[in-house]
Amino acid sequence: MLNYWDLRIFLDVDFEHTVARAVKRDGWYLGSEQETTAIYNERYVPGQTLYFQEANPKEVADIVVDNNDFQNPIIKKKFAAKDQDQV
Repeated sequence: MLNYWDLRIFLDVDFEHTVARAVKRDGWYLGSEQETTAIYNERYVPGQTLYFQEANPKEVADIVVDNNDFQNPIIKKKFAAKDQDQV
């Protein structure tokens, strides 16, 4: 599918932060903090780990943003203008 995207942006967030955000976002319908954490640690984290291993999204991204601090994202990899012809 990489050839179908004009620009690939990867938001790099540690699982610790993604699970904590999920608790805040999804806890109201998934249950307690412990239940929501368990659901994400049993399904989301292993699924994402497999995806990262198979697809290498961070490596193939044109732009990588460290989004661990939601209020202060940091661009870790920028789109190189020379690559524009390849998109």
